[in-house]
Amino acid sequence: MESLSKPSLKLPALLPRPSLKRLFATAFQALKRREERVKLNFSSSNEEDYNSPITLLELRIALHRSERQIQTTINNFTKWAEQNGFVFSTEKTVSVVFNQNRGVFPNPELFIGRSLIKVVKEFKFLGLTFDQSLRFHRHLKDLKIRSAKALNILKVLANTCWGADRTSLIRLYRALIRSKLDYGSVVNSSACKSLLKILDPVHHQGLRLCLGAFRTSPVESLYAEAFEPPLDLRRKYLYSLSALQSIVSLHSSSHPILVDITYALANNLKKKDIRFCWIPGHAGITGNELADTTARSATGS
Repeated sequence: MESLSKPSLKLPALLPRPSLKRLFATAFQALKRREERVKLNFSSSNEEDYNSPITLLELRIALHRSERQIQTTINNFTKWAEQNGFVFSTEKTVSVVFNQNRGVFPNPELFIGRSLIKVVKEFKFLGLTFDQSLRFHRHLKDLKIRSAKALNILKVLANTCWGADRTSLIRLYRALIRSKLDYGSVVNSSACKSLLKILDPVHHQGLRLCLGAFRTSPVESLYAEAFEPPLDLRRKYLYSLSALQSIVSLHSSSHPILVDITYALANNLKKKDIRFCWIPGHAGITGNELADTTARSATGS
């Protein structure tokens, strides 16, 4: 049996681990302390790609206020484009109102020049399909189909006579299938559990092909043999690591919400000394006490 190296879980050293559990609660508190609107601008970092999409998000309680603000921003963009020789495509520009309420609400009327921007129920941005209710059902179903097609490569290479070995198959799985499942998981992890579970069969089938396991093999055994966590734990790890890295790499151009989270964490950790110490848990048992002594001496050295 070939050995596989376990992937190491590394967290930024600047943020103590005990503060990880309070990270997202602090984020929501920071959101509540801010004004009723939060403006997010995303644009391509590649200045040579003139066809890169530009997304403007406006979060407000009242739709009419957001409509006025976005229209003002669009007018400023259009004016800047005319002065610099650019033209925004009215055919590719769409508008989506993200709302989890089931009530009927009017569509906003936004214009680029004299052209009315079309209002749609979903749109695709950077490979992710966003729908009005942010359920990501369309995106997750398409992701399952694309990932299942990529499994055909493993089916060919996993031949028992001339196929690749286990190490190579798992590397291919992580590069071709798991990378698809990981991409955008920080965003679509907010979907309901029943929708997220439709990706589990793809994950399990890929591990069975890599390990040569039977269909009746327990999934827990697959995780242990391949050193692969379940997808739900994988998603938690990815968005936790992403949040921690954002806080550690704080700079002057960071978003104000991220700055608020950093200050809140710093205030919560004031006058607190976090240390790692050895706590024996087998007092009174001779064999276990010897094991504790050996482990303590190894830790001290």
